[in-house]
Amino acid sequence: DEETGKPDLNVLSRRELDIVKLIKEGLSSREIALRLDISLKTVEVHRFNILKKLNLKNTAALVNFINAQ
Repeated sequence: DEETGKPDLNVLSRRELDIVKLIKEGLSSREIALRLDISLKTVEVHRFNILKKLNLKNTAALVNFINAQ
């Protein structure tokens, strides 16, 4: 959160949370796109925004963060 500088899932949109859940399940961007019936580009944009909002460097950091939740 803002005070601690720690990532907070509450800043994510409903769709971003859906994508986080699918990343946690080990799905690739392509698989997520198929599952949610959206374009691969849209998934990539969501992933980028998720990392930015949570202040994480990459997908590995995101997965570690998710697993710690």
